[in-house]
Amino acid sequence: MAWRDNLRPASFRGIPFEVSSRQYAGGRRVATHEYPKRDEPSNEDMGRKARQLSVEAFQFGAEYLGSRNTLLGALEKPGPGEYVDPWGLSHTVVVRTFSASERLDMGGYVAWRIDFVEDAEGGHSSRTDTTALTARAADSAEVAYVDDFPERFSVAGPDILRTTALAAVEAWLDGARTTSWTTPAAQRSLLNIRRQAVSLLDAPHSLADGLLGVVSALMAGTSAKANGGVSRYAAATELAAMAPVRPTLTDTSAQDAVNQAALADLTSGLAVVQAARATAHMDFDVYEDAVEVRQQVAKALDMAMTTASDPLYEALHTLRTAVVRDITARGADLARLADLTPGATLPSLVIAYGYYGDASREADMLARNPTIIRHPGFVPGGRTLKVKRNGK
Repeated sequence: MAWRDNLRPASFRGIPFEVSSRQYAGGRRVATHEYPKRDEPSNEDMGRKARQLSVEAFQFGAEYLGSRNTLLGALEKPGPGEYVDPWGLSHTVVVRTFSASERLDMGGYVAWRIDFVEDAEGGHSSRTDTTALTARAADSAEVAYVDDFPERFSVAGPDILRTTALAAVEAWLDGARTTSWTTPAAQRSLLNIRRQAVSLLDAPHSLADGLLGVVSALMAGTSAKANGGVSRYAAATELAAMAPVRPTLTDTSAQDAVNQAALADLTSGLAVVQAARATAHMDFDVYEDAVEVRQQVAKALDMAMTTASDPLYEALHTLRTAVVRDITARGADLARLADLTPGATLPSLVIAYGYYGDASREADMLARNPTIIRHPGFVPGGRTLKVKRNGK
């Protein structure tokens, strides 16, 4: 595949943007010693310098203000985060400086200059950066899926192998193209793979890598929303359900069945990995929400491991461990839910004020109980509501 076909959507903390250029800076930390009456200096190598990345980026579109504000929040958030550059590399970095430029004669467009510095150990904090561990484990799982695919997929033999394999790839691409969260970048990625699908059947590693690019592009389109992690997680879960059905050996030839199963495992597996990656960017409101997502992702990864080869199993198991550890750590101090049963039918504002002493917390009560509260002016008495525990 040409180098352009390997490009990935750029993002920081899961927030997408376009990149026009990047610059690396690095080197060695050298202490030069010069001595009296000696012409020759000596140099003491103190180790590698921290790598620095300067990124020229931009965002555009009629709704660019929301994307701009979301990226601004990500850049100002303390601690390390994951930067994925268009060339497919993933870096754990902290933001050193950034600037944004907007002009009235270029409406709907903002240009960024962002200076990152690597943070391989997540700083000197004694607390492990569990979100960064999840991101790195997801990277490894994606590589494992791409490497595993050529071990199973082959169209060498009867023409029916090529015909059915091509039909399965095109059917999946068509389904992905019609999702509500596709973006222009994702559409370009889908189109590139579809154009090359016939030739890529003979290069299964490149085919798998191309499908990974499509999945990454699709997921990047969900991350500019208010809670990008939540929208990305929902999209990844939907994408995983779109995988081709695994055939039985009675449906077709043995190798054809293997090919169909390999493609199903690849597309659904990459989506599950994206769902796991998305959890690192999710801001959970209460402990029960965190536990629910943790259980869903762990179950999906368990299912993926049932058909995985040994190297892929190892990578998925590492990812599962990282996700469980991260969500458990971040959920430990969250508020818990409690049951609240009004004694009489009352407006939600009255119930919120009576329970919290703060009527403004009505919105959370309404959001958590849509099947019970049909109208905020009439919350039925005697029905148990789920609410945040008072004091949180």
